[in-house]
Amino acid sequence: MGSVMKSNTTFYGHLSVLAKLIGWLTLRWPLIVLAFSVISPISPHIRLPYVLSYSNCSYIGTRGVAYKDNDKSCPLISMIDTRKGGGA
Repeated sequence: MGSVMKSNTTFYGHLSVLAKLIGWLTLRWPLIVLAFSVISPISPHIRLPYVLSYSNCSYIGTRGVAYKDNDKSCPLISMIDTRKGGGA
């Protein structure tokens, strides 16, 4: 009977540590997202106004200005892979 009680307390101990970790991550999710967007070569970019840029689709992101050749449309926010030569 003692071993069953001990395994239950260990289970609840691990469960409480998991709950604390989830709570910690929930409070700090904006910093985690920002860190991933800085580290990752694929990151969100926002379109520059046409007045400030020389091309129709110029975007600024965490790795600088990127130019995207798209004749159809230029969305306000775009995910750009800077490894493929999209970055300046």
